[in-house]
Amino acid sequence: MIRCEREWYRFEQIIYHPLLRSPTERFHYYIDGLKHLQYVQCAENKNIKDLFTIRWNEKVDIKGAVGDLKGFQCVLSEREYDDNVWGALEFSSNACLDVNDNLFNQEYLTQNEMEEKLSSFFPKLLLQLYTFLIELYTHVDLREHIKEGEEET
Repeated sequence: MIRCEREWYRFEQIIYHPLLRSPTERFHYYIDGLKHLQYVQCAENKNIKDLFTIRWNEKVDIKGAVGDLKGFQCVLSEREYDDNVWGALEFSSNACLDVNDNLFNQEYLTQNEMEEKLSSFFPKLLLQLYTFLIELYTHVDLREHIKEGEEET
């Protein structure tokens, strides 16, 4: 019976799969996903960063992926990021929040453009985040952003 309930829960979460979401919703997934993991870490006293890094034990060349791209390079230079999937997630979340602060008005990126850039840097990252959240029996509810995404289009 528990197995059945668990599988149903996972099935219900398919609506949050990153490949089924709009670019605006995927943009928010970077920010909300990291915040949610940090909340779980505090609330449940788990070392989420270590669990995430063990689950996704891959080296990620963040500097190589970003290159000299304006705005993103400034976010990269503001702090040190681990060269792994967790570092890519932290960088992506910070980039969503800070890239436009480092660009001039005519160069600002929309949420869609920023998400496209981040997806090109780290193509598997949102899928890895989604999988990890589901494995924790939790999710990031993006319903509040669905309305925003529909209004923009």
